[in-house]
This record gives sequence, C-alpha cells and structure tokens, in this order.
Amino acid sequence: VNRVGVVDGHLSNRLTIYGRRGALLETLSSFFSVRRLWRYDDFGREGSLEGSEGLTPSATLRGGWSVGGGASRQFYRFEAAPYEAYQVEVPGPGGTLRVPFGVPRPLTDLFALAARVTTPTFRTFTASVNASYGAEAIFPEAAEGRALRIGGSLDWRPTRQVRVGVQYARLEISRARDRSRFSTEDIPRLKVEYQATRAVFFRFVGQYAARRRDALVDRVGRPILIGDEVAVASDLNEVRADWLLSYRPGPGTLIFLGYGASLAEPRAFAFGRDLERTADGFFGKVSYLFRL
Repeated sequence: VNRVGVVDGHLSNRLTIYGRRGALLETLSSFFSVRRLWRYDDFGREGSLEGSEGLTPSATLRGGWSVGGGASRQFYRFEAAPYEAYQVEVPGPGGTLRVPFGVPRPLTDLFALAARVTTPTFRTFTASVNASYGAEAIFPEAAEGRALRIGGSLDWRPTRQVRVGVQYARLEISRARDRSRFSTEDIPRLKVEYQATRAVFFRFVGQYAARRRDALVDRVGRPILIGDEVAVASDLNEVRADWLLSYRPGPGTLIFLGYGASLAEPRAFAFGRDLERTADGFFGKVSYLFRL
C-alpha cells in the first residue's frame, strides 16, 4: 500500500559463500536489512514511526534443494489520527459513559521467526512449504498480537501441454494479552494452463478467500465503538474465477477472450445455495500486425 507524507529509509546487504562443486552445501547466503520510516514533517526532529531489522539466511543443497529462514525485530508507534473516531464504554456515576479511545504506547521488540523448504525442479513437479510465527501489531485495536503464517505451493506438470499450480496460505492472529483469536484468513488458489495447440492456449485461475475478524476491543477487553457504532465481528467469504482463451494464428496476430466472476457466501467453503454472484467481467483484445 503506497503511503504519502513519509520518509522511508532502508539499508541491506547480502553475503554469499560458495561451496565446492558437488558438495552437500552449494551456496550459503545471508541477507541483512534495516528499515526506518518517519513522518515527512518530523524527519530529523522526532523518532521514527516504525522500523525493523532482519536476518534472512538461505542455503542451496546438493540436488537443488533449498532451505531458508529468517529472524526479525519490528517496532511501531501508533498515531492518534486514525483512532479519532474510536470510543469505549466505561462505568460512570450515572450509568455507562463513552470516552475517547486512548492510543497506547509504542510497541517495541516484536520478534518473529520464519522457515522455508523448496524441492528441486523435478521433471513433473516443484513444491515449497513455509511457516512463520512471531509478535505483530494489531492496528485495528492498536494492540500487540501473535501471528502464525503457514503456506505451501505445488507446481505440477503432468504433460508437456498441461501445467497446474496449487497454492494455500493461512494466517492466524491472536491477542497477546489473553491469546484470544483476533482474525483468521484462509486462501487456497488454483491455476490450470493448457496449451492445446501451438496457437491455442487456455488458462483458469480460481481463488477462495475466507476471512474472519473478531469484534474490536481495547487493551482491557472493552468493546470499541467507531462513529457511535460497535465494531462487531465480520466474516467475508469470496470466490473468484477467471477464464482466458488466447489464439495466436501467426506472428503479430493475437486474440484474447476472458471472463471473470466474483461470488460470496455467508459460510466458509459451503458452496451451497447461498453462494451469490457479486460481480462479472468480460475481457477482449485483438492485435494485428500490418505489414507494408
């Protein structure tokens, strides 16, 4: 997401060690980075809004296997402006009172670890898995959380004409103070490509995004109101499907025909009668090279 009115500074360096030909360890690399971000008007006068330091080692092993990991530290300073419409309800002498949301102190020393394994490029497939866990800022609540990310991908090539890509990513965020669940996100994705002939190509891309977020609460568990409305829990379950046909009869002549649809449903992965179409889109392109 692009941000304006800020100064973004970062420094990085990579060190790589090469092993002998045929050795178990072919290459060993380490990538180090430092990043700081300031408000533009405060640059040079106040401390940075956020920043991070990270170390990302990786290694290539005999046969093409690749392993990697990472360790990082982040910090964030919450600005008051995004929370001006926030309120919380507290007990008062005449009943319940609404008071402004108090922006907490900066979050420092948010440490995280990550790991990744990738197979060699075999004749019919390539696969990769990754995972990370660590402290993270929950910006809607201006609180500290814990984030667990797991994911994987498979690139399958059963024939010379067919290619299938499968991806899956899951994110779980819990609150640091009591380990209660703040949000979850599951995104499976499928891409199928078929080269029917030298001139005809088909592609299908399908993705499901299931996102759930708990009702917002402050750092002591009181409900948060935004614009006099309680910030209730939300569920968003979306399906996206895109089709593409490409026809290239000769050099310089190309026809693209595509269709995409978005659908939503109240329950995740139900695929029932409640699945409702929310958007449609058609795409077409014709290119022809005139020779003089």
